[in-house]
Amino acid sequence: DIKAKLVKAFDSGKLKATFDVTIDDKFAIHGIKLVKGDKGDFISMPSSSYKTKNGETKYEDVAHPLDAATRSQLYRAVQ
Repeated sequence: DIKAKLVKAFDSGKLKATFDVTIDDKFAIHGIKLVKGDKGDFISMPSSSYKTKNGETKYEDVAHPLDAATRSQLYRAVQ
């Protein structure tokens, strides 16, 4: 059971909205983004950034689904 709570909606730009999600009333994920992409909307999971030795910025998801079916469930919950 996935429940999504709209945190903020945006009227312009590629970022359409941010959501907090609760899974089975036992696990929360804050800061999921609904993004307008060139091939359609997609979700972006919360991430942290770091600099590599050569100064390049990299991003890693803090939490993420482990399969396509779960990602689809999250996407449907935030639409």
